[in-house]
Amino acid sequence: MQTMSIRDTQDFEAVFQSVYEDAVANLEELIRIPSVSVGVTRESPKFANIVKSTEVVSKLLTELGVENKVVGADVVDENSGSSRPGNPAVIGVLDAKSSGELDESKPTVLLYAHHDVQPVVQHQHPENWETDPFEPTHIESPSGPRLFGRGAADDGAGLVAHLGVVELYRALNVQLPVNLKIFIEGEEECGSPSFSNFIKKCQNELSANVIVVASSGNWAVGAPAITTTLRGIVTIDVELGVFEYTIHSGMSSGPIIDANSLLMRTISSVWDNQGNVIVEGLLGAQGNELPEPTVDYTFEQFAKDSSLLEGAALTGSGTISGRIWNKPSVTVIEFDATETKSASNVFAASARARLSLRVAPGQDSAQAAQVLCDHLSKNVPFGAKFTYEVLESGPSFIADTQTDATCVLKDALEQAFGEEVVYAGMGGSIPFVADLKKTFKGADVLLVGVEDPDSRAHSDNKSVHLGDLKKIILALGLLLEKLGEK
Repeated sequence: MQTMSIRDTQDFEAVFQSVYEDAVANLEELIRIPSVSVGVTRESPKFANIVKSTEVVSKLLTELGVENKVVGADVVDENSGSSRPGNPAVIGVLDAKSSGELDESKPTVLLYAHHDVQPVVQHQHPENWETDPFEPTHIESPSGPRLFGRGAADDGAGLVAHLGVVELYRALNVQLPVNLKIFIEGEEECGSPSFSNFIKKCQNELSANVIVVASSGNWAVGAPAITTTLRGIVTIDVELGVFEYTIHSGMSSGPIIDANSLLMRTISSVWDNQGNVIVEGLLGAQGNELPEPTVDYTFEQFAKDSSLLEGAALTGSGTISGRIWNKPSVTVIEFDATETKSASNVFAASARARLSLRVAPGQDSAQAAQVLCDHLSKNVPFGAKFTYEVLESGPSFIADTQTDATCVLKDALEQAFGEEVVYAGMGGSIPFVADLKKTFKGADVLLVGVEDPDSRAHSDNKSVHLGDLKKIILALGLLLEKLGEK
């Protein structure tokens, strides 16, 4: 029996509008929960917010008739072998027969999102928020209505879009065309440390033919995108020492340079004068380039989306999109130094920084980490003592854009948005995507999202474009319909 198209059902537009309004209300409820996972342990009072957001997700699924449970796994320290509990996640299941058993004649689709969020304070300037980050605020922008709040697009919108699909089929009284599994985790923003153990523990419950990760973004407002590549990520702490203790800067300056300056000089060796990464052995670096993407940003578009100050020039060479998607980058995300308000005339005996290396798609992140550390070690000036520690190494991802599921997703997005899909890489990293591919061999992993460049991922004044949220709910509904017809 052929599944009825959701668009052909009676009163579709009215029902769809109601589902969209419920999705916005659910998103507002989630934004009000400061479910920050970064730096939050189970002993912290703030962990109660992670628990609360888990409970809300479970409640919302239950209200939609989705059988679900809260599950956790241990985070294992690979160096010490010690373990600690990870953050709770929610798993829900709906079968295509409504009998409690999966319909083996239908494909199984896993919908992924996360309920934790980034911290509010970015670079110690909370005043940069123009609205209360945990109070959902509607603002009419030049491109249409936006909802502001921490987690509005990353990943609250992806979460409520998944819920919206379930509600849409239920409200239309149309049987799901696929077996549906929903996985909402609670530690993506702190690197998903228990993810690998979690999917091993719950492998049978999460196994699927198609996995939809709603944690990506679109090319622009109203312009849907399928994410084709993700860069890998490496986090490294580096430290440089000059003295055993701090000394008077005037009495010793001249024959010696302070540790802060020497560490900055060491780090700056990774770029040439144009700003290209020149670390030998890094894929995509100067002299080892990857092919340029077929789409690109204009300077004006990129400058606006990234809030580039007037007069500031871009670094590196090649297309802007290629620099973001296909080339490595090195960023100093922390630098331990004396604050100017506390400064005195002493030499810094040592300096410490945390580096974030984004690894070009296709290169092993652990190898890239070693290549960068070797380069830095060779470029330490004046015999200073240099040490490093690799804290994190997450893999890159390259999607197969020729699979049936990807073609179906393309059709669904284009029908929902009324615009052609852009195949786009992403400069960010989602390391667990590679874990999904490794664990669920043969499954198609599809990366979609609700963010646009003005959503300001991880930054102040986070927001989601509500028109795109509505369209992504429809797109996911059409995706399930089309997958069920295969």
